Amino acid sequence: VSGVDLARRLKTVHPSLPVVLTTGYSGETLDDPEEAQAWPILRKPFRAEQLSAVVRQAAAAA
Repeated sequence: VSGVDLARRLKTVHPSLPVVLTTGYSGETLDDPEEAQAWPILRKPFRAEQLSAVVRQAAAAA
C-alpha cells in the first residue's frame, strides 16, 4: 500500500485526520486536485524546521 492509498483509507474512517505526505521523488504529484490542495507533499531530504512547519499547517487546517 502506498502512502497515498493509506491516507485515502484513513480519511474514510477519520475524515478530519490531517495528512502530510513525504516523498523521495521530485516529480511525484497527486492526481486528485482536492487531495493535492489538502495534502501537502514534503520532498526528501527535508529539514526538521520544514517538517515542523508543514505539520503545524496541516493540523491547523484540519
